[in-house]
Amino acid sequence: MGNHIKWLDIAKGMGIVSVFWGHTLFKDEIWRIWIYSFHMPLFFFLSGITYNEIKYDKIKKLLIAKSKSILIPYIVLCAIELIDSFLTLLYKSFYGEKNTYFILIKKIIGIIIGLRGTDWYCAFWFLLCIFVVYVFMYVIINSVRKIKLYSIKIGVFCGSVFMATGGIVYARLRLPYLPWAIDIALVAVFFTVLGWETKMLFVNRIDSKLMLLFAVGSIGFSLLNYYRSGVSIDMYSNRYGYSIFFVLSAVFGISFVIAVAQRINGRWGGILEHIGKNSLYYYGVNVLTLKIVGILTFGLLNDGGSECVVLMKCLVKVVLAIGISSMFLPGFNMARNFLLDIIKKMEKRSKIK
Repeated sequence: MGNHIKWLDIAKGMGIVSVFWGHTLFKDEIWRIWIYSFHMPLFFFLSGITYNEIKYDKIKKLLIAKSKSILIPYIVLCAIELIDSFLTLLYKSFYGEKNTYFILIKKIIGIIIGLRGTDWYCAFWFLLCIFVVYVFMYVIINSVRKIKLYSIKIGVFCGSVFMATGGIVYARLRLPYLPWAIDIALVAVFFTVLGWETKMLFVNRIDSKLMLLFAVGSIGFSLLNYYRSGVSIDMYSNRYGYSIFFVLSAVFGISFVIAVAQRINGRWGGILEHIGKNSLYYYGVNVLTLKIVGILTFGLLNDGGSECVVLMKCLVKVVLAIGISSMFLPGFNMARNFLLDIIKKMEKRSKIK
């Protein structure tokens, strides 16, 4: 996949744009229903494409590598959210609200617990979830190897289906959310395994006729799922509707995005590739920067209008939010690299001892 990695970053960039866009749309708008049917499964699928089971032959290697690439950015993003929360609490206390600082304490504890839907949570469930998904991937692959099945890929796929079924059942029972989005990871690992197993199918460019089929299938199955189940898909909230329609709309949507990503070049390709390479950062600051856009534009982009007008306002908000996010990317990288340097020094000291 080395010669074709550019489209993978572009696909991630398209996924990030869809995250920004999805957060500007109302719950039951057709565009939002469609975007939510595939945009999070897309990230898990792309993570599966890049997963190297040979590199992570020991659980310790996996935990160390993913802690550096996922948990360090998570800590930096949580620090940004804590600063935002602290400034908000200062504003509220200035106007006479009391007992607001206990919420900040809960958020600090929530960085460790990661219990979404409560005060014991910082708003980056995807980072914690993908970390858990990688652990699940390791467990499934190595368990199948120990059993010594005839086909490792079939065994791993069946293991992911088993986990996803458990996750769907857990969601249908409406049980409480689990720390570190473990309940979502049970479902998400299916898409990660699917990416891992089908990565070689995307070495060659997807045919343009198939691209149109994927677009129609993705929109069709997402709307069918919504109108049949009455539920708009939202992995964060454990809402999947009919499982078969959810999987089909996600797979068709993922394939459509990859097909488009393989064809984007020039300036737009460069912009999306940049966003994709820094996808964790852009994902983490999207809500904050969209809020900043709302403040700077005095809420003018939140007004109503026809569907086309609302859509154009949402696109303007997305462009502005991504632009503002880019301004703070160097600061994020500095903070991340600072923490990574501390870890490197600690590792060197431990080796010397």
